[in-house]
Amino acid sequence: MAAGTVMWLTASCTAPAGHLQITARRSESLQVNPAAYKRLAIVPLWFTTSAYSNGGLDSSELAQIANVAGQKTAVCLAATITNRGYQLAGGARALCSEEDLATLDPETRQLLDAVRVELGWLTQSVRATANAGSQELPFRYKLKAPLLPLQKKLGVPQADALVLVDSTVFVETSTGRGKRLLWNWTGAPLATVANQTKALFGGPSDTNAPARRAASGSPAAIEHTIAIVDPYTQDVLLWTSVLTPGADVRDPADVRVTVFDLLSALPLLEPAAGKP
Repeated sequence: MAAGTVMWLTASCTAPAGHLQITARRSESLQVNPAAYKRLAIVPLWFTTSAYSNGGLDSSELAQIANVAGQKTAVCLAATITNRGYQLAGGARALCSEEDLATLDPETRQLLDAVRVELGWLTQSVRATANAGSQELPFRYKLKAPLLPLQKKLGVPQADALVLVDSTVFVETSTGRGKRLLWNWTGAPLATVANQTKALFGGPSDTNAPARRAASGSPAAIEHTIAIVDPYTQDVLLWTSVLTPGADVRDPADVRVTVFDLLSALPLLEPAAGKP
């Protein structure tokens, strides 16, 4: 698996649907003493961008969106962490394309892939069991992937904990948006009227969905997954996954909200006595 690879998806793909989904788990040590992990360092974000399109957006345009949105997300993540009372060691950046990865040597890429694959496995595992038991129970998981060698290879500063983030965004193209709006203004009302007419005369309706759902929503979406890990014990202190259907990564407000939701389970730290 290549981290941060920009992907092109066709119109046949199924867009994320539904409402905001937030799943979060915290370790007991983070719940009891969050100040012990006050100094955080962000490992470069893995930022993958895909498009639901049947035209109107080529791969170079998609790559440009990925680069701009990835860096904005990284900056927003750093700002949100400090706003919650934590200290940030070093800066924040995103790996958005093969060009970004090309600057890394093969060993570093292999280490990145190992960490990302395990984070993906952890995400699937937690989601699968999220409804099986109380999420209030302390979370226990030790990362097995080689985190300290990765930290050293990337030149990430020493910190109490490392922040791993995997983001996948789905972009609606201008062509797709035009067709969706055209349907919402023309086809959807006609379909609604037709169904209401059939129901009025006792005929079968073409859909079981309420009439207000006849209009089509944007297939755009932003999905973030974060793991904050103690680099020495490899304990995962915080794991959170946020899926926001309809969010547009090109909208700064949507980026800020999704990152805020991502870190909402990170305990707030009070300023030290005598300091603002």
